[in-house]
Order: sequence, then C-alpha cells, then structure tokens
Amino acid sequence: MSRKDIDLHMKYRKDILRFANSILHDPYLAEDVVQEVFLRLHEHVDNIGDIESVQAKNYVMTITKNVALNMIRKVHKEVPLSSINEVSVQENQDNLLVLKEVLKSLPLEQRNTLHLNLMGYSIQEIAKILNENPGTIQRRLYRTKQYLQAELGEIDE
Repeated sequence: MSRKDIDLHMKYRKDILRFANSILHDPYLAEDVVQEVFLRLHEHVDNIGDIESVQAKNYVMTITKNVALNMIRKVHKEVPLSSINEVSVQENQDNLLVLKEVLKSLPLEQRNTLHLNLMGYSIQEIAKILNENPGTIQRRLYRTKQYLQAELGEIDE
C-alpha cells in the first residue's frame, strides 16, 4: 500500500461511507462498498493526481456511485421474479417518467446544485465549485427540495 493509498483513505473514507449509505440505506452494504472502492482506487492510484483536487473527489465519488449501484443490482438479482408485481413495475416506470420531467423543468442552476448535493458534496464545496455564496446554495437547495416535494407529492394520489 502506497502513501497515496493511505492519504486517499484518510481523506475520503467518511465521504465514501456517507455517500454509499445515502444510496443503499444499509450501513453494512455501505461498508462493503467502501472496501470495494478502495480496492478499485488502489488499482488506479496512478490516475489520480492531487488528491485534494475537485477532480480527484469527483473520480472517487463516481467510483463510489457505480459500486453502490452495482451492489443494488446484485441484491435485486436475488429477488425472485415471481415476487414482482407487474402493476407496481408500471407504476414505478410512470413515477420515474414524472420525476424526469419535473427535474427537466428545474432551472439549470437548481438542477446543477441538486446534482452536486446528491453526489455527496457539502454546501461549502458546492459553493466553491459554482463560485457562489454558501447561503445562496443553501437557499437554492431548500427551494428546490420544496418545489420537488410539492410537484412529486401528486404522484402518490
């Protein structure tokens, strides 16, 4: 294990765990994701320049997202097909289409801010990336989430 591997682990372990848990909602699976992410990072450690850079964090978080999504796929493969209800599948597809349309209706600033937030960036980091005041980012996220709740609340009816 190189010094860079250790530095990556020290810098990003908590972020990876938090992001993986936000996707999986299972702390044990999130720990598995952390281990897999660091194995992959070790294999590609030479591709990472400055570990403090935004590009490095994007790289780490992208790997985390992909590993977590693969974990979801793996877990869902174990669900027997006979337990899937065709009506609920159609409802989920319909809800997904509504969600996509609502997200498309957001102004670009709100969409970008929400995307960065969902990727696990803090308000401070988003403000730095978008060159904006942290208070502006916080208000934008709050208003975006309020809008989404109002628009998507209609899906349940």
